[in-house]
Amino acid sequence: MPLFLLSIGASKTTTKNEAGKTFGFQKAMISDIVSKDLKGTGFGIYHAVLGITLLPASLIAGLLYDNVNSTAPFYFGSAMALAAAILMIIFTIVDKRKQKVNLICT
Repeated sequence: MPLFLLSIGASKTTTKNEAGKTFGFQKAMISDIVSKDLKGTGFGIYHAVLGITLLPASLIAGLLYDNVNSTAPFYFGSAMALAAAILMIIFTIVDKRKQKVNLICT
C-alpha cells in the first residue's frame, strides 16, 4: 500500500511540474504577442478559453472511461493532439502561401 501511495504522489508531482512549465510558456507567449495596453484582456481571453475547453474535455474523458474502457481517454487525447498538429501544419503552410501571394501582388 505505501508503494501505491508513493506512486500517486510522484505522478501528481510530475504532472504539476509539467503543467507549471507548460502554463508558464503559454503565459510568456501571450505576454509577448499582446500589446502592453491589452495584456489584461489577452490573459482574460486565454483563461476563459482554457476554462471553457477544459470542462467538455473532462466530461468526454469521463464518459469514455466509464462507457468504453480505461485507456480510451488516452487514445482520444492522442488522436486530438495529432489532429491539432496536422491542423497547425496546414494553417502554417496556408499562411506562408498567403504571404508569398501578398509579396508578389505588392
